[in-house]
Amino acid sequence: MPSVDSAQISLELQMPEDSTLEQTAQVSDEIIERISAMDEVENVGAMLSSGTGSMLGLGGSGKDVTSVSMYILLKEDALLLSTNCPDRFQMHAPIWAAR
Repeated sequence: MPSVDSAQISLELQMPEDSTLEQTAQVSDEIIERISAMDEVENVGAMLSSGTGSMLGLGGSGKDVTSVSMYILLKEDALLLSTNCPDRFQMHAPIWAAR
């Protein structure tokens, strides 16, 4: 993959299938708090993903409370090369991996 400068990073959180909304929210909040504390980060946002089918009105069986889409906006002077992003955010992986 070629390196590109970007001011926005997308992150997907997928909890175990049997997770509750409360568990998903707790882990998501913890990730947001830790990423927000990074000097390079301007803003972090998140929303519960409900699956493409339900967004398109194709129906589906219930809501998915185990998937969260997040975006991370970087400060203008802190752009990261996309090839370095996984390494930079690697230190946060134990937050949800240990649960």
